[in-house]
This record gives sequence, structure tokens and C-alpha cells, in this order.
Amino acid sequence: MNILVTRVLPASQKGDLAIALSQLSALRARFPEAKISLLCRQPAGDGHHFLAADSVQPELFPTETTESRFRRLLRLMRILTGLGKDDDMARFDRLCQAADVLVFCGGGSLGGYGFGNLVLHALCPSLMARRAGLPVCFSAISVHDYKNPLHRVIHEAVLKKADCITVRDPQSLTVLEKLDVDGAIGLTADWAWLLPAAETEEAEALLASEGVPQSGGLRIGINLRSILAIDPEKRTVGGDFAYTNAMARVISELVTRTGADVVVFSMNRPPASDDLAFARQVYSEIEQSLRNKVHLLSGDYTPAQIKGMIGRLSLFIGTRLHPSLFALSSMVPVLTVHDQPKVTAFMDFTGLSEWHMEASGLDPTELVSKLIELRDKRADIVEILKVKVPQLQAMAIENLDHIAKCTDRNKLSYQ
Repeated sequence: MNILVTRVLPASQKGDLAIALSQLSALRARFPEAKISLLCRQPAGDGHHFLAADSVQPELFPTETTESRFRRLLRLMRILTGLGKDDDMARFDRLCQAADVLVFCGGGSLGGYGFGNLVLHALCPSLMARRAGLPVCFSAISVHDYKNPLHRVIHEAVLKKADCITVRDPQSLTVLEKLDVDGAIGLTADWAWLLPAAETEEAEALLASEGVPQSGGLRIGINLRSILAIDPEKRTVGGDFAYTNAMARVISELVTRTGADVVVFSMNRPPASDDLAFARQVYSEIEQSLRNKVHLLSGDYTPAQIKGMIGRLSLFIGTRLHPSLFALSSMVPVLTVHDQPKVTAFMDFTGLSEWHMEASGLDPTELVSKLIELRDKRADIVEILKVKVPQLQAMAIENLDHIAKCTDRNKLSYQ
């Protein structure tokens, strides 16, 4: 069996790397004899992460090339019209001809915030795969209800080319059903629920190397990101400054009211966004006398190491989806702070929607009060997680069943 995996986002985005690593490991465990070819946007820089793949190659439209815009546009027109091929198209076509299924890596919406990602990294490869008679599987994705009519039309066109679609939350399933697309639609769960964590000894050693005191006292984790990274569509003048100040006040109040050590995680590095740079801005606004209780983790850690360290904490404040997932899957209660539907849907799916707050107009005192309430109910929430987490992990494994059904199908002929 030959499996082709595409739409693997840059490894500098640790949440997306967690998805890709979990998905790749699950595929290898389920299909040990399969040849797995992984296509990513930055194969030279990111290939060392994907040791479970038999080969790591460039996507149809990689980002590590210096190709001119004209050549990329010409390739796009050739794919859309089906007239002619260039070298990259021929390479991708050969991979499709040799494969049994094309699997799109799981995660957020196929298009994100722009048409470019949707067209280049979803529509084009799915078009070429169908022309080669290769079954297409979208695996554990989010589906957004786009307001822009053109975005909606293209998104629907992409999904109509799939033989199998699984989504990672009930909200996405509702949107998908409205689109009335073909394919085996199923509700599963994010691949990252299957990510293993670094061992306790390694995790504690990493925390100690960053100056975090050994466990015993209250240790609260938080990941920091710019408000512009939370929602690039909300680029208001002064918006990031206000949010920076609010997060500094949150951390200061946490230290003052609880005496906790606050451990600050940075998930993304350039070019996507620079969480550590933002964390340093927040840190600079914290009162000098409180800074000895605030620990900015500066190391470039793997997703497993990040999950292991989060798992050694008492509570967590999540402003990104995947560190929140790491915490919950490690039985660490989470308060999420985010404006995007995917995080709201995630907390609904875990049965913990009451522990979610909007990032816009954030009230630091209200957030800290909510977190203290979370601390007081920690034991009850852990009991909920003991039941819910195994269920979600089982649902994540179900993604493999849908992929297996695709590989069992004979190749079809498409017009």
C-alpha cells in the first residue's frame, strides 16, 4: 500500500507539527508495511521531524523554492485547465499514479484566512489526484462557515472532490452537512489527541533548566500570542498594545492573588508568528518585583516536550488550541481565551464550555477570578477528563478506519 500525505504545514507552528506527527505515527502503526510519502511546504528544513515517513518531498506548491510568480501562476492555470504539465506537476502526478490514497493532513480550515492556501494547497492537489483516479481523504479538519461568497464556493468545490471527509468537532460537522458534499462524512477528533508526551523526568528537567521550581507549589501555565495572531482580520490600531497590557495584568494578578509560579509557553516561531517575541513584550510590562515568579520558556521544544511540561503543571490558560489540548489530554484543567470558533467548538466538544472566555475586550481581573474558580474545582474537572479524554482518543483513532475504506476502493476514472 502507498499512502500520500499532503498539506503538512511548517514545523515552526508547533500545533500543526503535533497534528502531522500524530497522524504520521498513527498511519505507520495501522499500516506498518505501507510506503508513506509525506509532502510538506518546507521539506529541507522540516524533513528531519518526519522520520516515520519513507520519503519527505515538496508539496505541489512548496514555499522553499525561489520560483517566480509567473511560473507559479502558469502552473496554477495548467492545473485548473488540465492543459499541459511542468516538472512539479509531473512529479506530483507520478506520486498520485503510484499511491492508493491521498490524505490531507488534519487541522484547521483548508483555506485559513485567504484564497491562496485554499487554491494552491487544497484545490490544486485534489484536482490532480482525481484526474489520476486517486481517492482523496480530508482527515480530521475544521470546516468554517465562510461569509465571503467566493471563499465559500471554492471551499465547497474542494470538498466536493473528496471521497472521504472527517471533521474534528460537531460544529464543523454541522457546517459540512449544510454544504451537501459527497463523500463519507464522519465526526472524529483531532489527531493531536494521540500525541505522546515526554516522560516526567525529562519534562521536569526541561522546566528546571528554564528556572521553574520543582513541583510542590502552584504552577500555572499560559501560552502567549499576539492578538493579531489570534485573529488577523481584527487589525485595529492599538489593538495589540491593549491586549499586551491585558495579558501583563493577568500574569501580575495571578502571581499576586495566588502566589503561583507562572510558566509562559511560546508555540509558534517565525515566519508564521513569533510568540516568544510577544511573550517578552508582555514580560517587560510586568512589575519588576513579580518577575521572579514568571518563567518565559525560551527553548525550541518539540510538541512532545511541550506537552510533557504542560502535564507537570496545576492549571493552564490556553490562547491557542493545541497547548489547550495538550493540557486536557494530560488531565490539567484549562481556561481558554480565544475569539475563533474552532476553540469554542473544541471546548464544547470536551464538555468544558464554561471554561472559555473571549479574547477581545478581555478583563484581567475577571479572568484571574475565573481561574481561581477553576483551581477550586480542579478535582471535579480531572474526573471529567478521565472519562472524556479516552473517548476523544478513540475518536481520533477512528480517522484511520475512514482512510482504510478509501484505500480499499478501486481507482476510479474521473472526467
